[in-house]
Amino acid sequence: MVGIYKITSPDNKIYIGQSIDIKKRWYQYRLYLAKSQRKLYESFKSFGYEKHLFEIIHLCQKHELNTLECYYINLYNACDHLNCAPGNRLYRTKEQILSDNIKYAEITSKRKKIAENRKQLKDLKNKIWIEKYKKSQANKQAIFERKIKRVKLKQANKIPSDIWRFKY
Repeated sequence: MVGIYKITSPDNKIYIGQSIDIKKRWYQYRLYLAKSQRKLYESFKSFGYEKHLFEIIHLCQKHELNTLECYYINLYNACDHLNCAPGNRLYRTKEQILSDNIKYAEITSKRKKIAENRKQLKDLKNKIWIEKYKKSQANKQAIFERKIKRVKLKQANKIPSDIWRFKY
């Protein structure tokens, strides 16, 4: 059963909800599985689910749920009772949509800047590492060349061993 339902608490506070399976939803409420709906959950805890009146107020098609839920929330003024929000997010004013779009654009641009900064930092680290590597390779090469020069000098300055012999 697809439709809109109304839950009335013993102190006459109203909750309006929608479901594509109303029987299953009521069963979930009987098991106190409504923690995301804070006010309704507290009402169930205070009075017990048995003392709440559960009514199906409109059977409809699945694509009509959001619009009808918002309509009935406004009709029964349920936001002042057990509904925490004025219905589904799809039912918003143009100003709300515009402000959400502006916030999304700001967040997106900040994320892009962060990504660019990270890329620049990574590139800078790579450049520094490459420079250090080149310097270390150059130092190794210079040390190697100095060793070769020393060996060559020793070989060039080497005095033949027969010079040390005395001739009589």
